[in-house]
Amino acid sequence: MTILPTRIRGSAFELIYLLLGAIDFMATMWTYRGLNCLIVSRGAREASAVCLGTRSHVRQVRESKFQMPLQNRVTPESVIEAVSSRGMFMGNRGCLHGSERNLLRQFCSEKRWIICETEFRGRRRPLMEPGKYTELFFLDEATALAAGHRPCGECRRDRFRDFKIAWTRGNSELGLNGKCGITEVDKHLHFDRLTNERTKRTHQCRLGELPDGVFVRYSANESPHLWFGHKLFPWSHEGYRAPIRCGASESVVVLTPASTVNAMREGYSPVVSPCVASFLSDE
Repeated sequence: MTILPTRIRGSAFELIYLLLGAIDFMATMWTYRGLNCLIVSRGAREASAVCLGTRSHVRQVRESKFQMPLQNRVTPESVIEAVSSRGMFMGNRGCLHGSERNLLRQFCSEKRWIICETEFRGRRRPLMEPGKYTELFFLDEATALAAGHRPCGECRRDRFRDFKIAWTRGNSELGLNGKCGITEVDKHLHFDRLTNERTKRTHQCRLGELPDGVFVRYSANESPHLWFGHKLFPWSHEGYRAPIRCGASESVVVLTPASTVNAMREGYSPVVSPCVASFLSDE
């Protein structure tokens, strides 16, 4: 049985909707500049819009191509979502997509989760090429670190070196130093990212004990918030909202991996969206 959206029932496009569903297309209704549109798509990227006009009968039919956003934006919870906005940094965690540039998985066996510059030596590459790594995008470096990534050793060489030194100092109980191979760091980071059930690993801490740049869950819906300047900034793909004041003794769930938090305590300061500085300067 097919359940039709209200605006499709009884219209000239009811038959089209049913036929599309039978051949594995997706269809939905959308209004654009006063026109009712039936959006149909197959695959992750291409969609066609059939404009119905403002009356119930078909007054005008046009077909046009719409570019649907790729599923390549990462949240502090390490979830990869499809949104149109982009961020300050890109990165990858291996090949996660299929031949139609559709995301097949949130992560794979790859332990090298990196944060890259969006521009480096003029290089250009098509997004989500078959068999290649999946290009991911982050609002800022703090978001990427919370998701479990670390700086790239090529395009962010200085930041990579600073991170590794701070990480080994902050996690000295592991017996590593700044000259160790990054593979060892990635192995321990991977443990901090995921539980045995392949879900995000978190830990508890009081806010006052956390360094700037750490992400926590906060508010009634436990949404991601950036801890910075003794304030909590609600996060979104587009940027941060006005900060919230809260008690330093309050216990919270920390999203940033514990070993990365230790690196921040040793002086590694992540890049955050400029809107954070704007909020702080307005106070």
